[in-house]
Amino acid sequence: MPEFKTLYKELERAKIPLQKFDPADQLLAEADYALKPHSHEGKIVTYGFMRVEHLTKLEKYVIVSPNDLTITQARSIADGRNLFVVIEDKHYAGLIVLGESLSNESDIVAFQKELGGIICITDNHGVTKFISSHGISLHELRDWKLKPNVNQVARIITQHAPMVNRGKLVAILEFCLHTLGANKIGATLVWFLDTLSQDVLTSGARAQTNTQSLEINLVDKQNLSALQSILERNDGAALISPDGKLIGVGAHLVTSPKSIDLIQAYTGTRHTSARRFSYDRSETIVFTVSSDGPVTIFSDGLKIGEIDTYDAFNVELAYRSFATDPNDVQSSSWETTCPNCGKTSVIHEIFIYGWRQHETVDCPLCWTQIEARKCHTLNAQLVKRFS
Repeated sequence: MPEFKTLYKELERAKIPLQKFDPADQLLAEADYALKPHSHEGKIVTYGFMRVEHLTKLEKYVIVSPNDLTITQARSIADGRNLFVVIEDKHYAGLIVLGESLSNESDIVAFQKELGGIICITDNHGVTKFISSHGISLHELRDWKLKPNVNQVARIITQHAPMVNRGKLVAILEFCLHTLGANKIGATLVWFLDTLSQDVLTSGARAQTNTQSLEINLVDKQNLSALQSILERNDGAALISPDGKLIGVGAHLVTSPKSIDLIQAYTGTRHTSARRFSYDRSETIVFTVSSDGPVTIFSDGLKIGEIDTYDAFNVELAYRSFATDPNDVQSSSWETTCPNCGKTSVIHEIFIYGWRQHETVDCPLCWTQIEARKCHTLNAQLVKRFS
C-alpha cells in the first residue's frame, strides 16, 4: 500500500477538507487514481468518486455493493457523470448509479450542496476537480488552483456593498464561476445596481446589440445557455440591469481621464477597462472572466471578492478577553471620504485605556492618508456608496 503522506499534504495545501491522516483512507487511494488520468485506445477516460457520510438525502439512484464490484471493476466504469465510486467511513462502499447525469460544473456544484462531502471528477482533458463546501480545488498540468465557494465570495462582496441583493449576486456569481469560467469563456459583465441612466447607455457603455427582447435573466436563470453562446461570439461587455436582465452586449466601456490617471493597468485591456469603469460608475459591480477561467470582480476601482474583511466586533472581543479590565477596551466606527479619489471608507478604531500610540490609516484604493488618531488600532474598509 502506498504511504500517501505526501499526497495528503498536497491535498491539504489545495484546501480540500480532509479527515485526520490515515494511510488506509480510501479517499487518498482514489485521489491518487484520479490525479493520474487513465486512457483507453489513446484517449483519456473520465473518472469520478465521492466521499459521503450517508446517501439518504438522494433520490433516484442505485448502489452496487462492493460484493458485486471490486474497486478495480468500479473504477473502470465510474465515469464521473452517472457513475461514481463511493467512499463511506474511509472505506470503499460500492458504485452509485445516478438517475440524472451531472453534465456540467453547475450541476456538480448543486449536487454537492445537496449531498455534502466531496465529489471528485477527472475530465477527458485530464483536469481533476475536487468539489466541496470550500469551493473547487482544480488540478491541471501539475498545478493547483482554487475556485472559491460562491457563498463565501458573496459574503465578502456584501460587506463592501451592503445594498446588494444577495440572491441576485449569488446567481450572477454562479454563472460567472461555474458556466463561463468552467468553459473558459472570456467575458465582462457589468451589473448596474441602480436604474441605468441615459448617458450610460448612449456614451458610457453603449451596447452594439440590444438584447432586451431575448428575455435573458441571470437571476431567474432564463436562457442562460443562449447567453453563454452570445458571449462566446461577442467582444465587449454585457450589461445587466438591477433585476438581472441582459440589456445588451458588445458594449465598449468608456472611462474618465481621472480613472486612467488614478487606476493603474491591471493584467490586460479587459480587466483594466473593467476596473476603471467600476471606479467611474459607483452604481456598478463588474465581473471579468478570463479566457483561461479565473473570475475577477471590481467595484469602485477595487478588486473585491478576495479582499480581507475586518470584523470590528470580534476584534474588540478578542482585545477585551486579554485586558485586565474589559471596560478599558472601546471601539468606534465612522465613515470618511478620501480627498484624492473621492471614495468612502468605514474607519474602525480600537481604543485601549493607557495606550496612546499615534496611528494612521490610508485609503484602500489610492493609499492617501485619510485618518490619524491616538489609539491602539485603526483600520479602513472601502464601502460602496452612490446616490
